[in-house]
Amino acid sequence: MTYDLLVIGSGPGGYVAAIRAAQLGMKVALVERYKTPGGTCLNVGCIPSKALLESSWLYAQLVKNGPQMGVLAQGLKPDWPTMVARKNEVVSQSHKGLLFLFKKWGIDLYWGQASFVSAQEVEVAGEGTEQSIKARRVLVATGSKPASLPFAQPDKKRILTSTELLDLPSLPSSLLVVGGGVIGLELGSVLARLGVKVTVLELTAGLLPGMDQDLGKELLRCLKKAGLSFKLEHRLTALATVGDQVVAQLTDKKNAPVQLEADLCLLAVGRRPYTQGLGLEKIGLALDPQGFVPVGPDFQTSVPGVYGIGDVTGGMMLAHKASEEGVWAVEGMVGKPAHRSPIPAAVYTHPEVASVGLTEEQLVAQGKAYQVGRFNFRPLGRALAAGELDGFAKVLVEPESFKILGIHLIGERATDLIAQGVLALAQGHSALELGQLCFAHPTFAEAIKEAALDACNHQSLHQ
Repeated sequence: MTYDLLVIGSGPGGYVAAIRAAQLGMKVALVERYKTPGGTCLNVGCIPSKALLESSWLYAQLVKNGPQMGVLAQGLKPDWPTMVARKNEVVSQSHKGLLFLFKKWGIDLYWGQASFVSAQEVEVAGEGTEQSIKARRVLVATGSKPASLPFAQPDKKRILTSTELLDLPSLPSSLLVVGGGVIGLELGSVLARLGVKVTVLELTAGLLPGMDQDLGKELLRCLKKAGLSFKLEHRLTALATVGDQVVAQLTDKKNAPVQLEADLCLLAVGRRPYTQGLGLEKIGLALDPQGFVPVGPDFQTSVPGVYGIGDVTGGMMLAHKASEEGVWAVEGMVGKPAHRSPIPAAVYTHPEVASVGLTEEQLVAQGKAYQVGRFNFRPLGRALAAGELDGFAKVLVEPESFKILGIHLIGERATDLIAQGVLALAQGHSALELGQLCFAHPTFAEAIKEAALDACNHQSLHQ
């Protein structure tokens, strides 16, 4: 049999592409090298980390706000093994959901390592088995894996990646997080809420590089208040295990030496594309200087009939971006018109952070005129009722037309609220149009309405 499409990788990009292709009438094969579907996101990324974030936040909320809200809990303590077990059950349920969808849409699932024989043929090596699969088109959606540093390699005992941290048998007393990006801050927050002393090491002067700097500044303030410590503008020069401690050698911005010790260290220094063993050289597909698979606007590589989406192609390494690219790539294969959407970014710390469109720093770099609208969460009735006063909404617009250029949120439920910003940007709405919509009251979403009005020459009604 020759398939219409063979997808390598069952993560958010690959499995969504496979389902959409099947919906469009293609006969689809899906190859997964690990023993469970879902890729990094489902198995050791987005979903398990969110399960632990929810468990740890529930505990932290009861400790922090329970008494003042009239909830008195005696003998409250975190049960880490139960949190991990619940996390595993959440992942297991999601596995079952994916397998159901594959069966529903008639997608043939192959387990094993895929390697190109030609542009239209892939060999799949499983446990003691090898089989050849032919397809008219092949989509590479193999994702990424945690990066490391030349002098700081994970040993899976005390120097860990996010994968190992999700399955710790017990909580340490202290944790050093190398990297102030999304992964380090989310997982660092989980442990800090449960009483672990967490120190975050970041090379730059702020958190969340690449996002609007006002978000990073506010998040830094909030996380410090929550008990996390930070070493900004510090460079890691050496990392080693000494006895039952991890010892980190640093230099600060004045090049003075600093030493830190912790029970465990989480390396959260980014991710790198997963291309090993694919045999891309056999089909003449060269990687770019950073090791990514280069693709064109239609997601096709330089090899006709071979496509790439998601983390393995570079850009923003986001699960939802990979999923949308999977849909766009497959629909392009059958000639459907492109319907590209703005891509939001989301960080599931507390407060949550979310962003879509251009940042203020990008607008300054481009020399583009803009106006800023801003509204803090503190005056919101819903925020007062919930005791969630930190954060703000920030809307960037063109002068006069008030065309929305970017929307940036930090605060309770920001990762859900950003969908309004995506819709507004995608439809080309002005901030005035957004601000003139009727928002339910009391809601956190009202911060977006007020910030949009504030961007229109300060028409906000509540500041």
